[in-house]
Amino acid sequence: MELQQGYEKVVILDSDSPNLPSKYIYDGLECLDKTDAVIGPCLDGGYYLIGL
Repeated sequence: MELQQGYEKVVILDSDSPNLPSKYIYDGLECLDKTDAVIGPCLDGGYYLIGL
């Protein structure tokens, strides 16, 4: 896993969001500066991003 390779932050994107603006990814990574995990929720109850 990437965290075992020394990365401090990792985000996983949902495959149903291929056109996700890169700003959402950068915002998720920035949130990880303040918390251990972040979830980008979708209106259907799913997610578009999970960050650790």
